[in-house]
Amino acid sequence: MSNKLEKLIKSCESNIKSLLEELGISGFTISSRIKSEEFTPLGKRHHDYFGVRVLLTSSSECCLVHTKLQDIYKPLKIKDYIANPWKNGYKSLHIDTLTNRGGEYPLEIQVRTYQMHEKSEKLIKKYGPYYWRDPQYVKF
Repeated sequence: MSNKLEKLIKSCESNIKSLLEELGISGFTISSRIKSEEFTPLGKRHHDYFGVRVLLTSSSECCLVHTKLQDIYKPLKIKDYIANPWKNGYKSLHIDTLTNRGGEYPLEIQVRTYQMHEKSEKLIKKYGPYYWRDPQYVKF
């Protein structure tokens, strides 16, 4: 990963960490990754480039953080899989947005509890990493 991209994703993590601390939330975990080495510049097709995941202790914290993140990162798309979980039980809150510092790269932020994350990881182990694309698993 280039130095510029490392700085950009660390900046996103830092912004989110600052928000969580301002809200008085503790016991959180923030992780990030490059989701794809290829992306199409904005104006053509929009694909995630970075992924940031925030793990919290309660659903109420998830909802609060998800709402506050929308003030920092202008949402292009919001997905609420807590209110509308997948039929396999998957729950999470997602924001599709753009990085706001150092360039306009596509970014997906996932906010969920540790319990939701554990269930998600079990689903991946059981069905494999690409089962999410199979309609039999993702219908609401």
